[in-house]
Amino acid sequence: MTAVQAFQHGFLQERPSSAYMSALSVSLDTCMPMGTREQRAGGLSQPTPQRAPTVLSRALQAPQQQGLASQLRPSTVPASLKRPHLPLTPRGINDGRSAIRTADGSRLPKPTRHPHSLLERINAHRGGASTSASAGWRKVKLQSVAGIAALDVWKKDTLQRNTLQGPSTERILRPPAMRKELLELRASAPKWWKMPVTSVEAAQRFDTKHRAISAKADHLCINSGKAKSAAVADKFDEALFAVRTNRYFELRPVEPTEKVIARARRPEDAKVIEPKPFDVYKSIWEPRRKDADSKDVYDTDDVEFKRFSIDWEVLLGLGMTKLVLAHDDGDDDGVEDEDGDGIPDEVEDVGMALWNVHDLLTSIYTYYSIESGSISDGVGLNAWTDFTDDFKLVSKTSKYCKRKDADMIFLEVNAKTKLAARELKKQTSTRAAVAVDGGSEISLSRLEFYQALVRLAICKYVKSGEIPDVSDAVERLVSTDIMNRALATGMHIVVDTNIFRARLAYTRAVTELLEANLASLENLYDALCKRSYARMKPQGLKDRLALEEWMDFLNHSKLIGQDLSERDAMLCFASARMVVVDTRTENGKRRDSMINFQGFMEALCRASTLKALPTTAEIGAAGCQNAAQWIEENHDKYMAILSTRAPPWGTDPVRPIEESMKMVLDIVHDAVARTTSETTSSAHADISAGVISSELAMRFAKKLKERVRNRG
Repeated sequence: MTAVQAFQHGFLQERPSSAYMSALSVSLDTCMPMGTREQRAGGLSQPTPQRAPTVLSRALQAPQQQGLASQLRPSTVPASLKRPHLPLTPRGINDGRSAIRTADGSRLPKPTRHPHSLLERINAHRGGASTSASAGWRKVKLQSVAGIAALDVWKKDTLQRNTLQGPSTERILRPPAMRKELLELRASAPKWWKMPVTSVEAAQRFDTKHRAISAKADHLCINSGKAKSAAVADKFDEALFAVRTNRYFELRPVEPTEKVIARARRPEDAKVIEPKPFDVYKSIWEPRRKDADSKDVYDTDDVEFKRFSIDWEVLLGLGMTKLVLAHDDGDDDGVEDEDGDGIPDEVEDVGMALWNVHDLLTSIYTYYSIESGSISDGVGLNAWTDFTDDFKLVSKTSKYCKRKDADMIFLEVNAKTKLAARELKKQTSTRAAVAVDGGSEISLSRLEFYQALVRLAICKYVKSGEIPDVSDAVERLVSTDIMNRALATGMHIVVDTNIFRARLAYTRAVTELLEANLASLENLYDALCKRSYARMKPQGLKDRLALEEWMDFLNHSKLIGQDLSERDAMLCFASARMVVVDTRTENGKRRDSMINFQGFMEALCRASTLKALPTTAEIGAAGCQNAAQWIEENHDKYMAILSTRAPPWGTDPVRPIEESMKMVLDIVHDAVARTTSETTSSAHADISAGVISSELAMRFAKKLKERVRNRG
C-alpha cells in the first residue's frame, strides 16, 4: 500500500505533524487513486456509466403527450441564431446576457467552469498545447512536487519523533510496499456473498496488476524524494495515473444463439464483394441539398427557427406587442426587458410558447388550409370553424369564447392584416406586404393563424380571469388544449416529414426502385412542369410542379379514389415540400407552394403508402402481369380490399413501401399507355419496355390539359 493509501486507511498509527498535513493538502486530490473509493464502497461492480444528456422541448414535458412525442421533434433554439437583429430572444436559454431564474424569481449565479481532468492535462502537455494549457500543466507539476515534499517532511518528522521515543526506524525507512501488504480486492466483498469463479478470477487479475503498478509508483515516489526534478515528477504522475485508472472487469463468454454450421472454404481467387452502406447523400436524393434552404435532404431546426423568426418579426410589426401588453396582468414581465432587445419579456414568452409547438401548429395550419382547397390560400372561415370545433376551443357556456367570438376573431384578424397589406403596397415595401397578406381575401395566412390563436387564448383564459398572464394562457391553449385533444381523439394531423423520409423514402430498396424508373419519372415530371409554367405564366417556375398538375396527374392515372382521397393527395404534396425560410417575396412564395423533382418522388412514395393494393401472390394467382391488370379484371375483389388495406393518413404503412411503390408505378405506366394509345409503334415499344419517353410524357400532359378545359 502506498504512503497516501496507508494514511487514508489508518494503517500508519503515527499521527502526522502539522507541517506534513499542510504540505499534503496541496496534492492530496491529485494523488488519491480512483480505485480506493470503489473498494471502500464494497463494490466489485463496474462504475455506472453516465447517461447522455437529452434536450426536450417544453411541448413534450406533459406525461399525457408520450404518444405524440414520437411524431414531434424536440425544438431547440440554435445558439448561432441568437443575433441582435432577430426580434425573438428565447427565454430559458442562458445566452450570457441574462441570468437563469428559479421558480420564485430569484437569480442563480452563472455556473463555473470545471477544471480539466488529469488526462486532459497529460494530453495537453504531450501534444504541445497552448500557453494557457502549458501553464496549467506546470501548476500540476508543482503540486506533484509539493506532494513528494510532503512525503519527505512526513518521513523526517516521523523519524525524528521515533528517535526520541525509542522505536526502531527500520520499518519507517523501508519502502511502503514492504511495510504492509496491499489490501486485496476480494477482502472488501461481503462475507455472505459466495463469489463466482469469474468474479474471483477478475479480482485476482485486478490485484496482480494493482500490485505491479503500485510497486512502480512507490519506487518512483521514494526516488523522487531524493531527486526533486521535473522528469521524475512526470514519471511519478504517469505511474500514479495508471494506478488510478486500473479497473475491475469480468470476462464472460458469449454463448451462440444457434448452431454454427461450418461452410466450405471459398477458392482464393473468388472475392466476396460486400454491399456498401446506403448513403442518401450519394444517391438520387442528393440534389435536394442544393435546392433546399436547409442545405440538406432534411428540414433542420435551424431553418425552421429562421422561418419562425421572420414570421414573428412581421407579427410584431402588426401590433403583437400592443395586443399582449393590453391584456396582460400588469406585473413586471410586461415591462421588463432583461436581454435589452427592446421587446418586453412577456411578449417574448408568447413567442416561445408558439415556437415550442411550431411543428404541431404548422401541421394543423397545413391540414385545415387543404380543407379550404389549397395549400397557399390559407385557412378559410369554414375550416377555421371546423378547427375550433374539432379541438373544442369554443363553448356555449363561456362568456368570452363562444362560436360568435371565434368567428369575430377570424374576421377581425383578417380585416386588419389585409388593411395593413394594402397600406404597405402603397409604400415601397412590397416584400412586407406579401408577408402580411399571405392568403386569399377571406382566409388566414400562417401569420394570421398565429395571431388568431393568441387572441383566442386571451378570450378563453385572460378575459375570464382564469389565467391572468397572456403567455401562460397561450401556452395552455397550444400545449394542453390542442395537443391533448389531438391525443385523445387519435387525430393523425401531426406528421413529422423527416421521419417518413428517414424511415421509408431514403432507403436502399426504394432508391433502387426509383433509379430503375428514373428516366420515366423525369420525363413525366418535365412534361407536368411545362404545363404548370404555361398555365401560371409569368408567375410560374419552369423547374417546379404546382398542386393543380399534381392532382390532375393522379386523377387521370386513376390513383385517387376511396382509399386515396383528394385531401390525402394534397397532404402528400404538402408534406413533400422543404421548408422555405423567407416567403415574403414572390419567388419565395412560389417555391413554398410548389415542389421540385425530389419532392415529386417523395409525394409518390407517400401516396403509395395510402393505396389499397393486392399482394404479389394475389396478382400471380390471378394470372395477371401487374397491379393495374389485376384491378381492371378483379373489380369486385378490389372494392372489397378498399376498406381493409388502406391505412389512414399519418399512420404506418401496412406493407413494405417498395412493393406499394412498384405497383403504383405500374398503374402510372398503364395510364400513360391508355392515354397515348394512338401514338406510333415506337412509342408503344417504349411502353412495353417499361420506359415513358419524353414524347409520350408530353402527349400525356396535353391530354390532361384538354381534360381541364372540358371541365370548365
